Amino acid sequence: MPEHSRRSAPAVHLDIGPHLRDAIWVVGGCWLFCGRGEVPVTWLGPCRTPRWEVPMYGCEDCVERLEYMGLRAVAALDAPLPWPREY
Repeated sequence: MPEHSRRSAPAVHLDIGPHLRDAIWVVGGCWLFCGRGEVPVTWLGPCRTPRWEVPMYGCEDCVERLEYMGLRAVAALDAPLPWPREY
């Protein structure tokens, strides 16, 4: 995503798991399951519809949940998981 379209808030440092450590965290609203505002969020990618495109952000808890859902979908396809992880 172009740098100019990202949220211009100061970065937030979190004590999070190694798979999310490289993410850039800012304070903002979560677009995923919880819908909370003013929490640390990371950019997940663009949210696209036929009419517009906006940046989508998620908090740590919701990104973890989304990741778990993705891993379950991979497992359902009988594909090997990218790393061993217990949920």
